[in-house]
Parts: sequence; structure tokens; C-alpha cells
Amino acid sequence: MPQILLIEDEPLIRDSLEDVLNLEGYKLTTAQNGRAGIEAVQTDLPDLIICDINMPDMNGYSVLERLRSNPQTRDVPFVFLTARSGREDQRKGMEMGADDFLTKPFTVDELLRTVRTRLTRQEMIQQQYKTEKSRNQTLQQKVRTQEDLVAMKAKLLDKVIEEFRTPLSNVNMALSMLGRAGSDEERERYIGILRQEYSRQVGLINEVSNLQEMTSPKNSGFAPNFNMGNKFI
Repeated sequence: MPQILLIEDEPLIRDSLEDVLNLEGYKLTTAQNGRAGIEAVQTDLPDLIICDINMPDMNGYSVLERLRSNPQTRDVPFVFLTARSGREDQRKGMEMGADDFLTKPFTVDELLRTVRTRLTRQEMIQQQYKTEKSRNQTLQQKVRTQEDLVAMKAKLLDKVIEEFRTPLSNVNMALSMLGRAGSDEERERYIGILRQEYSRQVGLINEVSNLQEMTSPKNSGFAPNFNMGNKFI
């Protein structure tokens, strides 16, 4: 069950609320003043805080201000107990970040309804936060996958460009030697080299034409293995 912190300096009210909330099955921690309440929050973070406004030394407004200034406690639902029903008091509390007010005297039903409403709302907020967090993690993973894919494409492209340079160099040399050939045997040799490099070029072009398909997101697990054979020269 959710844990509730009750900060109330009047023993009779504190004991009565403690009995009611315990009977409903809530885990309850009590504090007799604002400073004790602050210490209790730091010891064990509650799911809901119910706090009286008019207390000596540290009133409810000061407690709320301290809690809302702390990142660890600023989102804990906070309900004020007050004997004042004036709008100014409620407006001040809401502006400071209070979630609700219970005006004394209140009934048990009003107390329990307020508690359930605030806890249900907080549970919805937490669930929404978890959903958004999971969605963000999924998006971040997709971004990392795309970044890895781009890096792999760049690496493959560099390798393909490098492999293109070798047959072109071999073709250029074979053409030069073919022009200087003094016999049919030499010419056939260099023509054979040109045919070999032509085949290599066709193979490289096929690899490039398939590169986009091989590195598409649906094939992001693909690990290409280029085997271009031994270089000539």
C-alpha cells in the first residue's frame, strides 16, 4: 500500500487521522511538527504528504517550500490541512505547489476521497513518465542504430572506392603495355589482363548496387565480407 506522511502538531487530530488511515491499510508515518516532517521525508520518501498549515516554529508553507525546492521531493503530492477556508490561503498554497486542501472540520469520507484522488493521480503521472521514458529509450536506440548504420555505410563506401582504384590502375598499365607489345603473345597477355580487370569492375559495380539493400535498417545486422581477390601489380 502507498505510504503517507502526516505532519500535524495537535495530538488529538494526529491520532485520529492515524487510526482512520491505518484502518484503510495505508502505511502511515507521523511527525509532530514541520522540522520532524522534513527529517521524516529525507529518511523515507512517502507517496503522499498531509500537512497542517498552522504549526509553531515551521509552518506548513515553509515545509512545502522546502520540499518543492528539493528535486527528490518536489513531485510528492502535498495536501494541506487548514482551519481557514479563505481563498487567499488556498491561492497561496496552490501557487507554492500544494495539490489539495482539507478544511477543518472534515469528514472521514472527505479525507479518504482526497487521499485516493491524489494517490491515483500520482500513479497515473508515474505511469505516464515510465511510458515516455520507455519511448525515449526506444527512440535513442533507433538513433544509435541509424548512426551505426551510417558509419558502416561510410566504411563500406571507403572500401569500395579503394577497391575501384586497383583495377583502374591495372587497366591503365595494361593499355600502356598493350601499345608497346612487340608480339601477338604479349598482346594476348595484356588483353587477358584487361578482361580480368573488366570482370573485377563488374563485380564491384554489383557490390555497390547491392550496398543500399544490404545496409538498410531491416538488414542492420548484416556484416558484409568483401573478398576482392589478390590485387594485380
